[in-house]
Formats: sequence, structure tokens, C-alpha cells
Amino acid sequence: MMDDEEEVDIDLEDPDDVKVIETEFKKLYETDADFRNSFGEEAFDLDIMQKYSIIDAYNQGGMPAVLNLLS
Repeated sequence: MMDDEEEVDIDLEDPDDVKVIETEFKKLYETDADFRNSFGEEAFDLDIMQKYSIIDAYNQGGMPAVLNLLS
């Protein structure tokens, strides 16, 4: 696991990094009903940077942090 303080270096040109983000986003969607109900299937239409930002916010503060990010 990563420390909250650790900066993550994501390369959106690297297919492996993109796959990790897609996998984490799908896992979040499948395991959190609030997340799923808030976004619906349209969540998968977001671009990779948006998904990364949502995952990052969620990991720091759950759904309230995601909703704050979006408002």
C-alpha cells in the first residue's frame, strides 16, 4: 500500500498505467453502491485523467471527497 503522502507518477501514455487506473475505477464502481448510484454507467465514459482524479479523491476521503471534487 502507498502512504497518503507519497506522490504517484502516472504516465497516461503508458498502457500499463492506464490499465491500472481502469481496473481500480471498475473495482470502485463495483464495490461502492453510493459511487455506482451517483455516477451510473456514464462513469465509464470519463477520460482517464478524470478517472484518476476521482480515484485519488475517493482514496483520500471517500464519496464526500469525490462529490466535493465534482462541485
